[in-house]
Amino acid sequence: MYGFGVVLLELLTGKKTTLKYGINRETSMVNIARRVILGWKMVKILDPRVGAPHVNEEAEALELVANTAISCINLKRKDRPTMTEVVANLETALAICNSRPS
Repeated sequence: MYGFGVVLLELLTGKKTTLKYGINRETSMVNIARRVILGWKMVKILDPRVGAPHVNEEAEALELVANTAISCINLKRKDRPTMTEVVANLETALAICNSRPS
C-alpha cells in the first residue's frame, strides 16, 4: 500500500520520489508532500498539468485523493488503508468530479 501511495503522490505532484536540490543534496518527495498536504497547502505542490481546482467539487475530490495518498504512506502498516478503502475513496473522488455540471 505504501508504494501505491507514492505513485498517487507522483501523479499529483509530477515529481520523482527523490528530489535533488543544491549540490549533491537530495530529499524525499514523500516527506515534502506529507508536510504540505497535511498543512493544507496542497496547491503549492500540484503538478501544473493537474492545476489548482476551479470549483469546490474539484477541490473536494483532489483533497480526497491527496489524503488517500497520505494515508497510504503511513509509516505503520496497520494505519494504512486497505485496497478496498482506497478504491472507494478514488471512486468517490471520480463521482464528485462527474457530478459537476458541464
